Amino acid sequence: MVLSGDVHFAYVATLRAWADGATPQVPVHQLVSSPLCYDLDGTIAGGFRALVSPFGKRVGRWLSRLAGAPPTTTTWTIDTGPVLHNVVTHLELLPDDARVRIERTRADGELGTRLYTALERSLAPAAD
Repeated sequence: MVLSGDVHFAYVATLRAWADGATPQVPVHQLVSSPLCYDLDGTIAGGFRALVSPFGKRVGRWLSRLAGAPPTTTTWTIDTGPVLHNVVTHLELLPDDARVRIERTRADGELGTRLYTALERSLAPAAD
């Protein structure tokens, strides 16, 4: 299990194919959580969303080829996110499931800054 951060946002991604093109036999997830960052709004938030969009991925692959980098054939899909705020991420490991919950900060009037659930989901494979 690897939990990572420091990308200035949080997301949940799923591995779709290994470098050799094989489909994973068990779910493989990437959970990224950067707990302390500036709340990103406006143009900067739009830029981050564009970077992780399908179009942004195509531009990234084109720039990589232009720079002479070898192609990456491992395929990830961002399923949930990005969450562009200060966050706390919880991972709950259960006997037959794993759940992730990302809570983000938000100003709440006189109450000050509070945590609110931005996303919550199961990481278990869907039942057939």
